[in-house]
Amino acid sequence: MPKTIFLIAIGLLLSCGTKKGAVNTLEEMKESETVLDKDQAHNSQNSLDWKGTYRGILPCADCIGIQTKLTLNDDSSYQVQSFYLGKSNEINSKKGRYQFTDYGSTIVCRINNKIVSRYKVEENQLRPIGSHGEDQSEIADRHILRKNQSEIVDRYWVATEIMGESIKEIENGRQPFVQFTSDNQFSASGGCNSMFGTFKIEKKRFIQFGEIAMSERACQKKHYDMELASALQKSRQFILTEEGTKLQLIVGKAAPLAKFRLKGF
Repeated sequence: MPKTIFLIAIGLLLSCGTKKGAVNTLEEMKESETVLDKDQAHNSQNSLDWKGTYRGILPCADCIGIQTKLTLNDDSSYQVQSFYLGKSNEINSKKGRYQFTDYGSTIVCRINNKIVSRYKVEENQLRPIGSHGEDQSEIADRHILRKNQSEIVDRYWVATEIMGESIKEIENGRQPFVQFTSDNQFSASGGCNSMFGTFKIEKKRFIQFGEIAMSERACQKKHYDMELASALQKSRQFILTEEGTKLQLIVGKAAPLAKFRLKGF
């Protein structure tokens, strides 16, 4: 009899221990689910100011670059415009619908229900991702579209005047220009050689250029390489007029060192 009572007591202890363990496991599961739900609730869609216009100059195999503008509207519609710099004067425009996926972290753009692009939504920028959601690393960095930038960045500026001389059509077709990118790099040409370097913009439209590197092509026809390089290095401020379509580089109250007009958008 005592042996029977002992065995029953052991069975009850084991049973209670099993139930207690099951209760703890259920509580832990509920707690994990709550944490997961909170993580999902805080995402790009509801925590970032993602609506608006994004710009970028994307790499191009046979042109200077592809000027791109993507606008995300409130009604889940979007418009993307592209302009092939130095190749065509036509602005391509397409419209479609977008939606958030991946718990609000990714935007999928469609035209006629066909997926044409995917972007990871980040602070003030859209980062392209592959068709299966993978980050394309260095390639993606060159295709990022950004918003809330300076008015002169990611735009193509064609020179109309350099160091007081009006610029006419260059005989070889290479129009003097300057182009600024969001990573504080610029590229330019006076009509012959290519120029590269860095720049920085400060408040009140102050601008400063770093050291300028230039190719060493021999040019027989008239160009403005040295004049443009000098104008860039001397510039300390910029002025935008005519609703942001005209750009002037200046220093102090002297006459503009160079004038440009916006090409594209």
